[in-house]
Amino acid sequence: MNEKKQSALHLATKLGNPDLTSYLLKKDFSVIARDSALKTPLHYACQGGHELVFKSLLQKEPPLTLRDKNKATLFHYACASPSSTLVETLLKLNPQFV
Repeated sequence: MNEKKQSALHLATKLGNPDLTSYLLKKDFSVIARDSALKTPLHYACQGGHELVFKSLLQKEPPLTLRDKNKATLFHYACASPSSTLVETLLKLNPQFV
């Protein structure tokens, strides 16, 4: 963990590294671990528009209603990202985001 309480999985998802993300998931890193801003690796994957990374995190069947310290959801981050595919994926998984 770094000074922001980010795990290696937080950093891998923030960087959009699918290989490292897959490796860390096999080592049982938590997809719902919170950093000092209450962001999870899922938030960082959505924020960066990292579709492959996000899809690999979904294999752990995490809750999709997680909020950070500012009450922003994964859907908020996906909408602000360069990836419309993430928005579509989240809407398919949880139509109540609208």
